[in-house]
Amino acid sequence: HEVLAIEGLDTILQNIDAYSDVRDWFPKEQLGRIGADAKKTPGASQIRPLGRLVLTLNTPRIAERFKALLNRLPQGDGGGVTHVIIACSLFGGTGSGMFLDLAYLVREWTN
Repeated sequence: HEVLAIEGLDTILQNIDAYSDVRDWFPKEQLGRIGADAKKTPGASQIRPLGRLVLTLNTPRIAERFKALLNRLPQGDGGGVTHVIIACSLFGGTGSGMFLDLAYLVREWTN
């Protein structure tokens, strides 16, 4: 179990245009003033763009961890296909904010 976080969220939100992977989709006008309570709670506080932001800013770390785990899976005789199932809640902001991007990334990492 590993916790993903965004260190320095205030700084990132103030300089969101410096993040080319984020600036085109992150609704900075709507989320520029995220409350202090939301920043201190685990998860994305039901704010989907924050879930996606966590994934985007942590993609290299997630990719490294995923590929390491994938390579540890035992290979059966004759090979075969490894199926990856992504399970998350779509009711909050963390899982619902990142599941689609994560699915595309997993497909990329397994090909």
